[in-house]
Parts: sequence; structure tokens; C-alpha cells
Amino acid sequence: MKLKPVLAMIAVVFAWYPLAAHAAGAEEAGEMFTDRPDQAESSHTVGAGHIQVEAGGDVEWSDGAEGVVTSLRTPLKLRFGVSERWEIHLQSEVMGLDVVPSSELAGMGRAISGVGDLDAGFKWNALKPGGELPTWIPSAALLLAVSAPFGSVGFGAGSAWGKATLAADFDLPGELGLAANLGLLLPLADLGGVPPGFRFAATFAHPMDPISDHLGAYVELFGEGPFDRDVDPLLSLGGGITYLVARPLQIDLSMRAGVIGDLPVVGAGLGVSYRI
Repeated sequence: MKLKPVLAMIAVVFAWYPLAAHAAGAEEAGEMFTDRPDQAESSHTVGAGHIQVEAGGDVEWSDGAEGVVTSLRTPLKLRFGVSERWEIHLQSEVMGLDVVPSSELAGMGRAISGVGDLDAGFKWNALKPGGELPTWIPSAALLLAVSAPFGSVGFGAGSAWGKATLAADFDLPGELGLAANLGLLLPLADLGGVPPGFRFAATFAHPMDPISDHLGAYVELFGEGPFDRDVDPLLSLGGGITYLVARPLQIDLSMRAGVIGDLPVVGAGLGVSYRI
């Protein structure tokens, strides 16, 4: 099993921790913004010197040649605040397990394990609400990342990818929030013949104040696909809840279902986010 993504993430955390500890002691933590559990990347950064760890466990059920395949993943994202408007990140599905049902030839089911690719990139918060800007202008950011093919066979893309995303967060009437993403997926090496494509996400979130002012809920529509018009895009619906245990700690629960394309029938996730 390849361990390069895991070792790289551990090394960066140890290198960044002294700066994060100093920042945490020097200033009070502000509002917490996470990139999980919804599919839309936040336009907000974690703040200068901070580390934010976003981890979880996901399960998906998809149709395979011999029946339903169960896939388990443990996504991990590390976000490092360079300044109030800039952050860098490392991201990987650290461990994966696919449980394939039995077939007439094999006679029994089998489990396949591996690790995912390693993504590295940055976020620039170009627009920050407040000050002289009109209140209707959203928070907006540009995200650029490269996915390195360090993953195991069947768990990674098999080639390097470049990703560019525009992210915006809108404050709508009635405490409703909208997070919107539009991005490009560009292969950097033609190893698998996968064409360039696009991705998008739109997430509507609302606090659940009647129950708890720490509780929130969201629904979302997200997908991706190639630029080829003859190929259907992948489209999914999802939703979930978040609970802010304390200002630097949030837990979440999510579900999603494929609507169009060769997608998992249904998926669910449980996660935690913590900022240092």
C-alpha cells in the first residue's frame, strides 16, 4: 500500500504546528467555516496561522457487475492559513476499502483496500463582505489545486489533474445561505484518456434555531462531467446536518443519492472538523 499521501500530510502538520499554536494563543478564534460535509468548497479561509483538520468516514453503495459494491473511504483535508485571505491545503482519501460481492466464477466475495491520490492547492479569498462593499456582494474565492497520482490502483485517478474552482457564498433573506461552485477539471498527463471536464455545486444552508442555535441543515445539488455533449454528466442530490460543539469543533452527518449517470445508488458520511 502506498503511504506517500499520508506521510506528506503528517510532515506538513508538524512543520506548521508551531505557527498555528502561536496564532491560536494570540487571537480569539472567529467564525468557523468548513469545506465539509457538503460538496461546495467554502470561499472563506481559516485565518492566519491556523490549521483546520476536516476528517470523516464515507460509505457508498453502487451497482457492480455481480451486484452491489460497498465502498468505504476516509477523506482527510488539512487547511493551513497563510493570511486572512490566503490558505493552502492538502487532501486525500487516506484509506479505502471496496467490498465486491461473490460471483459464480470466484465463488466468494472479496475486499480490496488502498489509498487515494494526494491533492495540494491554495485558496485566495478575493472578495470579503463588509467595509465599503455593498451588502449584496458575496464572499468569493479562487481555488487552484493539483492532484498527484499517488493512489493505489482502483482508488486513484491514475494520472495528474489540475483543478480550478470559483467559489461564492451568498447571504440570502431569512438566514438562508447559498454556497456555489463552478470549476474545471484538466488532465495534466494523458495516461488514461480521460477528457477535461467541469464540476459544479449549489448548497442551500439554514440554521435550525428552534431546536438549537448550534445546529444547521443543508440541501445541495452537485455534479461533474466531460465537455463532450454526447456523454451525460453525473448529477447528485444530497443533504445533511452540522452541529457546532464548540467554536473550534464541528461534527456532521450527510447523505447523497445519484440522479443521473453512473453514480453510487446512495452514500452517507460522518465527519468532524477541528481548528487549531
